[in-house]
Amino acid sequence: MRTPKTGAGFASCVESALFFRGLEETIMVTIRLTRRGGRNQPFYHVVVTDSRKRQGGPSLEHVGFFNPIARRGEQKLKLDLPRIDYWVGHGAQPSDRVRSLVASYRKQATA
Repeated sequence: MRTPKTGAGFASCVESALFFRGLEETIMVTIRLTRRGGRNQPFYHVVVTDSRKRQGGPSLEHVGFFNPIARRGEQKLKLDLPRIDYWVGHGAQPSDRVRSLVASYRKQATA
């Protein structure tokens, strides 16, 4: 029969295992703009991402785009509203700018 290990290192491992047992890792999800395009030519993707990731990093889902300098025939804003509603329903927090873009897009879609 083996004897249990002892020592300070073993005790800290056991404590950390007991502390994390049964806990799920929760992610704070945000809906924000990520910049693309060249210098003086901004173009933004609207993405759902983990709030801890950097701005241009990996995203969970791409839900639209925003082109602030759209020309005549180009589309300025396109959003996937059902997917945005899904993510917001599951606790995602839109940034201030995304919140205003969604409101203007809804207004434009109903008109």
